[in-house]
Amino acid sequence: MFQVAERIAQLEGAKAIVTGESLGQVASQTLENITAVNEAVTMPVLRPLIGSDKQEIIRRSQQIGTYEISSQTAPDCCTLFMPRRPETHARMRDIHEAWESFDHEAMVAELVEHMEYRDYSQCPSYHAPKGRLRAHHSELAPIEPEPSDVERPEGE
Repeated sequence: MFQVAERIAQLEGAKAIVTGESLGQVASQTLENITAVNEAVTMPVLRPLIGSDKQEIIRRSQQIGTYEISSQTAPDCCTLFMPRRPETHARMRDIHEAWESFDHEAMVAELVEHMEYRDYSQCPSYHAPKGRLRAHHSELAPIEPEPSDVERPEGE
C-alpha cells in the first residue's frame, strides 16, 4: 500500500507520505515492521503520531477536524487481509522473497489506475488533488446540479 501511496504522491507532486501510525498501537506497528515498510518506498515517510497514545490521537483528530471521518466504519486493507497472527518482527529476507514472487509493479499500476477520489469537505485539513490528477478528480467528483435542474418554489 505504501508503493501505491508513493505513486499517488508523485502524481500529486507531494514530497513525502504522511501516516497516522503510532508505535505499538496495533500488534504489527513495531520498529522492525516500520523499517520494512520504509524500504518499500524512496520517498520520506513522516509519522507525526509515532509516539502518541490512543487518547492523544483522538484529541488531536478532534482538534483538526478528522475525528468524524476516522471514526466511520469502513472496510480497509487492514481488516480485509488481517492474518490471525500478524507478523510483529518482519525479516527483510522473507519480505523480499514474498515481494518478488508476484508482479507487484502491475498490481501498483492497476490500483493507481482504478483509484477513486472522495471529497471530504467537512475536514478543514483536506485539499482536493492538484496537478494532472485534477481532471481525473473532476470526473469522479459529485455532480453539481445545473441551475435549471433545481426545483424552484411556486411563484418564482
